[in-house]
Amino acid sequence: TVHWMDAVIDAIGPEAEVVLLGDSTHGTQEYYSMRFEVAQSLVLLYGVTAIAVEGDCVAAGRVDRYVRGVGDDKTAEEALRGFACDDGGTTRWLWRNVPSENFVAWLREHNQTADVKVGFFGLDLFAADRSARAVVEYLGCVDHAAARRAEGSYACFLASASPD
Repeated sequence: TVHWMDAVIDAIGPEAEVVLLGDSTHGTQEYYSMRFEVAQSLVLLYGVTAIAVEGDCVAAGRVDRYVRGVGDDKTAEEALRGFACDDGGTTRWLWRNVPSENFVAWLREHNQTADVKVGFFGLDLFAADRSARAVVEYLGCVDHAAARRAEGSYACFLASASPD
């Protein structure tokens, strides 16, 4: 049976290096399910190895550790808890929902037998201050000179942000 999404996946094709799935329907279960169905198909059919989402990179890092089997979280729901509600609730409904949990659980299962593990990454300017602080804190533990350089580079994000 031919599914309508087969044409979408074929149109994207194996040559695509980056696939962007924009949306105007934040919050609908149908959209989330479709987005993850497309991502899953690209992983299985074309060997996509990175899923980058509109989300906080620190929270996505927690999910990435889970899907790669190296994090402390035991379930997809636990791994998604990094997407907290400290932004007025937006992050929670964007990522802490059943389709997201199902996709993250599938990604972990897929990675258990995959030759090349698929990563999960966050890119979000709304959380750039938190991400910048995480980079500076990490570098502060491993390379103080690099931490100072990063702090200077991220000054525009860090100056306008209040600490968590």
